[in-house]
Amino acid sequence: MPRSAEGVRGKPIDAEDMKRALVVDENWSVQGAAIEAEVSKSAPHWHLQKFAATRDHDKESSSDNFIFRAGMDVRKVFDSEKELALKQYIIHAAKIYHGLTIKEIKTLAYRFAKSNNIKYPTSWDNK
Repeated sequence: MPRSAEGVRGKPIDAEDMKRALVVDENWSVQGAAIEAEVSKSAPHWHLQKFAATRDHDKESSSDNFIFRAGMDVRKVFDSEKELALKQYIIHAAKIYHGLTIKEIKTLAYRFAKSNNIKYPTSWDNK
């Protein structure tokens, strides 16, 4: 029987489940904690590596400071404050110029990121 067109997806990872899986306890292995928290076995390894890297830079870091980011939030270019400012400017510019094309909006976002020294994908430079 062929695979379905939609494919199979796992359930989205809940932040609290991931935090439970990442609790370091001497009686649990990482995979055992992942199974108990009902998350993927490989996901906690990746997040533990990220947390350990930040903990090495910041000695006061603890498990209470752990922030789980899933989905598109990981590669977000603008924080919520800058995103809101850009959104308001795009709305204002659209009113002035009777609308903007998608290409013009992308150009505005690129210039905004570049002028504010925000880290953005290198592919934005090529377009």
